[in-house]
Amino acid sequence: MGDSTEEEEGSEEEEEAVAPMARSETDSNEESSESLDRLKNKVCGLKKAKLKEFSFTLMDECDALHSENCELKMHVMN
Repeated sequence: MGDSTEEEEGSEEEEEAVAPMARSETDSNEESSESLDRLKNKVCGLKKAKLKEFSFTLMDECDALHSENCELKMHVMN
């Protein structure tokens, strides 16, 4: 089982990696590119298990968004 310090560090890494994704769409392209570069560097430093966890979370979120989108389309069509 993992060390609690390792879990805390993973949580901090997750927050730092997710923060650039939460930025406003009004950011300039240059700022967005810099944020993307920082995100890529953070991802490169993550362990395989953490990347796997992120990918599953991302897939779940995409599925939830797709379901919500379908529900909205059905609501609008009716």
